[in-house]
Amino acid sequence: MKALLIRVFGSSVTIDFERTPEGISCQTYRLTRGNDRYYLRVAEELHEDLSVDADIQRRLHQAGAHVPDVVHVERFDEGLQRSVLIMTEIAGVSVAKITSAEVAVHVVRDAAADAAAINAIEVDGFGWLDRRRPGWPPRGQLASYGAFVESGLPEAGIRRERLGRLFSPDHLDRIEAIISAEQVRPVAIARLAHGDLDATHIYCDGASYTGIIDFGELRGAEPEFDLGHFLLDDCDENPTPLFEHFLAGYRDAASKTLNVRLNLDDDQIRRSAILHGFRQLCGWLQPERGLESRRSLVRPRAERLADLLDGV
Repeated sequence: MKALLIRVFGSSVTIDFERTPEGISCQTYRLTRGNDRYYLRVAEELHEDLSVDADIQRRLHQAGAHVPDVVHVERFDEGLQRSVLIMTEIAGVSVAKITSAEVAVHVVRDAAADAAAINAIEVDGFGWLDRRRPGWPPRGQLASYGAFVESGLPEAGIRRERLGRLFSPDHLDRIEAIISAEQVRPVAIARLAHGDLDATHIYCDGASYTGIIDFGELRGAEPEFDLGHFLLDDCDENPTPLFEHFLAGYRDAASKTLNVRLNLDDDQIRRSAILHGFRQLCGWLQPERGLESRRSLVRPRAERLADLLDGV
């Protein structure tokens, strides 16, 4: 690590680094160089090239989006045996920590414009980004939306067995109907999704929005994916209901600032939230992953999905 940092920043100023507490699979380090702070991300897999992510973040930053700017990227660092990406800091704290409802509402409305800018980028294919092949547009690992819908889901009989105790038979039937309908919905073009967009990843300094962080779960998805994720996690981290304000800011930015018509439908956003939440549950309940590590999340997530199914 030290050799990499000296190569990038030089040796005139000491650089301290520490692993951030957030994230398990994605290694991220906080770098402190004098009064400046940066973040270093290490690719999860040996074959991944973070220049794919760097290209996306550079383009967004140059277009005026409040996202971390790229300081340095290496396709493969011999010392770490991984691709690495060094980024500038987004100052402040997450909206999850804001106690003022007025401030939280103001900040997420501003953040929605950047979310719309992210989602305006087209992806060639669906699912996790293919980080083996840098280029533009970014590429997804799956060829169709139907394949993306069922990605991460076990067979229908297995998922009913595993999740039967969490849902009523009626709710399970309705979830299966959503899966079936989404598999044949004609979504021809994938949009770039942040992939984990909620209050914890939107930052502010005082009452001013400063940016969106954590681009480790980028993927190609349906246009409603990030909105559905935000809806799914609304009130999880901040007790103030923020989704309607986020959606209002998003619609305004998409139609005016970006001149993009996404034809967003409230019911479709809710279906996207349900589908994503169900995928999460199926992943958490895989026998090889073990229920114990996710026990505190499973029941609340199932209850949230039941509320969404009932239109609450």
